[in-house]
Amino acid sequence: MNNFAYTIILGVFAGVFTAGIPFLISNLFKNSFVPWYRSLMYQGIKIDGKWFSYSLPLQKIVLELTQVCEKITGNATYVRESEDDAIDTIRTFDVQGEIGDRFLILNLKHVDPRRLGFVTLLLQVVGDGTHLKGISSGYNPATHEIDASLFSYYRSEKKAKKQGEAIRKQFGPGLVKSLKGKEHWVLPIIHLTSAMEAQAGADDAETIADETGEP
Repeated sequence: MNNFAYTIILGVFAGVFTAGIPFLISNLFKNSFVPWYRSLMYQGIKIDGKWFSYSLPLQKIVLELTQVCEKITGNATYVRESEDDAIDTIRTFDVQGEIGDRFLILNLKHVDPRRLGFVTLLLQVVGDGTHLKGISSGYNPATHEIDASLFSYYRSEKKAKKQGEAIRKQFGPGLVKSLKGKEHWVLPIIHLTSAMEAQAGADDAETIADETGEP
């Protein structure tokens, strides 16, 4: 009887082991070898790393992205310069998205399930590959509306800060001061476009001059 039970148990373990080996090999191939091979063969642009933006209303945005081929993951941190009861001073989002033909789409969701926070970014890689620009659309907790704004992100925090200061300067210190703590104000998109395009053009010209040595 003992030998019979031993035989049955041994047979069960042998069957599980035999069935498990192909499953483990399949998972190893799919989850390790395939991503490694696709990363090795990927010829598109790489955008992993940190990206910075300084925008109106007064806030700093940092994207920290990880890239595997066209798939993008990471996190985004929004830090406000002014306090407002409707919006936390610091907000953190999970990031999921993908890139193709230098066009990038990112979906941001608040990490805290007790908070409403959704943002979608549609961006393009421009210039020498260190500048992302496009549209940000998301839910505004202060106005209870879905807003859309033009945004630029830079690998260089210095350039991002310079652009933010240029926009603030263009609209005047009095206007910027009046924005603090007020989320119901929306910057006219045509004015923001001209400010961003002017600054982006200046940044691209500066980059070219740095690379060529020409004024």
